[in-house]
Amino acid sequence: MQQKSDSHMARWIGLIVVVLTVTLIAVRSVGVRAMRMQTAAAAPTNNDQLPKAQLGSQLKAVVELTSVGDGKAEGLVLDKHSETAYQRSKATLQIDLAPATKFVMGSVGDVRKGAVVHVTGTVSQNRRLETSQIVILTGYVSVD
Repeated sequence: MQQKSDSHMARWIGLIVVVLTVTLIAVRSVGVRAMRMQTAAAAPTNNDQLPKAQLGSQLKAVVELTSVGDGKAEGLVLDKHSETAYQRSKATLQIDLAPATKFVMGSVGDVRKGAVVHVTGTVSQNRRLETSQIVILTGYVSVD
């Protein structure tokens, strides 16, 4: 009788391991797809549009941060070559981190020099971008 009980327990443990593995794979897959949809739906603004952006207009860009401090940041705008490959441009963008900024795939602690971020925000009077959302892309994309 004990042998049957042990066999039954082993089957349950095996089933639980399989279910957990499938669940983890599904969660990872959903996360990767969500990141791809974020970067695809929020394609970077053309570098020619940056200087022409009107006050109060919505702006989106992928930026490699060159300096961060006191709620402000600056970085090089990146040109998209594929879903995961970007190239540095000569255009820079000055960013104000608004207190209500939403963070995706990271947190405010991930906003540091060298980080790659997708910023969405409003062009303010001082020609800076006041952020409403930041997607942390560091580690998910490559920059040439």
